[in-house]
Amino acid sequence: MIRVSLPLRSLATLALAVAVATCSDAPTGAPTGAPAPARSTGPTRVALAATFSKSAAAVYAQRSEFTGVSFDHVRVILRSAAGDAVVKDTTLEFSPSSPDVTLEFTIDGAQPGDKFPVELQFLSGGTPIYKGTGSAQAYSAQGTAPTPTPVVVVYVGPGASATRITVAPKTISLVSPSTATFSVSAFDANGAPVTNVPLNWKTSDPSIATITLGGVLTTTGKRGTVTVTATTVTSLTDQGTVNVTLPPSAMVLFSGGGQIGKVGTTLGQPAVVRVTASDGVGVAGVNVNFAPPAGGKVGSTSIATDASGAAATSMTLGTTVGTQGFAATTAGLSVGISATATVGDPTAVVAVSGGGQTDTVKHALKNPFVVRVTDQFGNPVGGVTVTWSRIAGSGSLSGASSTSAADGSASIGYTLGTVVGTETISASILGGASTTFTAQAISAGASTLTTVSGSGQTGRVTQALAAPFVVKVTDDVGNPVAGATVTWAATNGTIAATTTTDATGQSSNTLTLGSVAGAAGATASVGTGPAAKSVSFSATAVAGIVAKLQFGGLPTGGTAGAILAPALTVELRDALGNLTAATNSVTIAIGTNPGGGTLGGTVTKAAVAGVATFSDLTLSAAGVGYTLVASSSGVPSVTTPAFTVATAGGGGPTTKTWTGAVSTDWSLAGNWSGGVPTATD
Repeated sequence: MIRVSLPLRSLATLALAVAVATCSDAPTGAPTGAPAPARSTGPTRVALAATFSKSAAAVYAQRSEFTGVSFDHVRVILRSAAGDAVVKDTTLEFSPSSPDVTLEFTIDGAQPGDKFPVELQFLSGGTPIYKGTGSAQAYSAQGTAPTPTPVVVVYVGPGASATRITVAPKTISLVSPSTATFSVSAFDANGAPVTNVPLNWKTSDPSIATITLGGVLTTTGKRGTVTVTATTVTSLTDQGTVNVTLPPSAMVLFSGGGQIGKVGTTLGQPAVVRVTASDGVGVAGVNVNFAPPAGGKVGSTSIATDASGAAATSMTLGTTVGTQGFAATTAGLSVGISATATVGDPTAVVAVSGGGQTDTVKHALKNPFVVRVTDQFGNPVGGVTVTWSRIAGSGSLSGASSTSAADGSASIGYTLGTVVGTETISASILGGASTTFTAQAISAGASTLTTVSGSGQTGRVTQALAAPFVVKVTDDVGNPVAGATVTWAATNGTIAATTTTDATGQSSNTLTLGSVAGAAGATASVGTGPAAKSVSFSATAVAGIVAKLQFGGLPTGGTAGAILAPALTVELRDALGNLTAATNSVTIAIGTNPGGGTLGGTVTKAAVAGVATFSDLTLSAAGVGYTLVASSSGVPSVTTPAFTVATAGGGGPTTKTWTGAVSTDWSLAGNWSGGVPTATD
């Protein structure tokens, strides 16, 4: 049995020893291959010393700059001489701040000269951070202790297998104040990713930007470029670049302000603004928003500043004459860009007033025709020549052209022509734009009255004539006068008292004939007093249809067998008693036949101009109280008064007296007494 004593010095002493003894990663200690000491039966010990390699010592030296590279325990593993069994595995709490300790333990059956494989592990949370292996030789406790066998310790903690790292992002631009996070990707010799690599971050100029151990970079408010370096615990490095600019603090108009142009046109120069930081340097990548005035437009509403901090856009003026304001804004900054819009080219001429007037022929209109000349947006344009011309009518303009005033207005006078009707006048400008006016010429008043038609008609009594009487009223130049009042008066008839002339100057009225056949007519007149004008119309009223018979001439008596005298006439009259012009046949027959005589002569005659004349009638026998009856188709028959027919060659008749009345149609009502009446009765 042997007892092993393993001194563990505090890490402060160990670090110093390592710094002196580890000029390379080769282990330090007694040379190998020394002859084995003689075997002894007394106490046996082993001597060994932990020696950090150069790289492990470098990692340990940076323990304050990295996380996960310190340790809190030490593990000692001692194997059998044959290496096939663990004879001792001991872990004890031990940190860089721990005091020196000595680990003692015994190994059964060990003899001086025996060699035991040994492994040392410096642990953090149970995970090896540093590890070393070696071989320790036993020696007799009574003999001289040999030089401790060195156990070379190397770094085996997080990131130990990494052979290459890459920083991301490689290049980044920031506007201060701002932050950015960097990261590292690590790979081993086979290109496989390595995780949890302890890193140390630094910037080339902390006055511009600083970075935390977690890779979070923060700008300080100073412009410049810094290099960001990531270093692993095993001294692998990679870099990224950060360009730091300052935020915009001012925006000014660089060029393009104060331009003048016509409304609606694009100005000759673009508007250029410049965004600068507090140090006066232009700020790139800032979005500048451009806004036009009402009716205007800009080439682009949002433009990013270039490397010098400038942004530009074209400007198109709005539609209103005068000062117009464009604007550029960004991040609470703004600048106005003024421009002046002048009136555009004349493109339109519009009627303002004067149209639609009405006046008598040959009169100058009360109001002139007025137009306004404008550009395409309705702005008035002065100094433009307006050409006037008559399109329809016979009037005259006061001039061939006029010039628009500052408000765009131009006017011209006009005198109506001699022809009643609509007159049309045109106003035009160079380029073809035009407008028109109309005026109405009306008659100056009635001057002449003439008949047009209707005179000389013939119609039946009490009936309206087939055609009206038509007159025409004209003025002193022959234009028809509309709306004139015509006064009418009728002869043998009725007619409307007044009528009014139409647009052609004509007026009509219909005469209804009176009840008397014969001449009829009407008089039409306009005006009053000495200036009155009148015309006459004639007409003829003819009788109506045959409605009754009436005797004209009546026989007063005669001698039997002789022609009755005077001749009997029968008139064909209408219902009003007017003699017609009918040619109807009339037949005469004996009514009362006191002598039993026979009627001789022509008893049926056709009327001539409404009168049937019977001039050869005879009665064959004498008698007192003969009557004759006249008849015609379609009308009542009539009977003559009684008369006496004497005997041929005989004495005169006895005087008789008639009591009664004679009607207008010569029919008798009453009685004879005392025999046959004589002619004197």
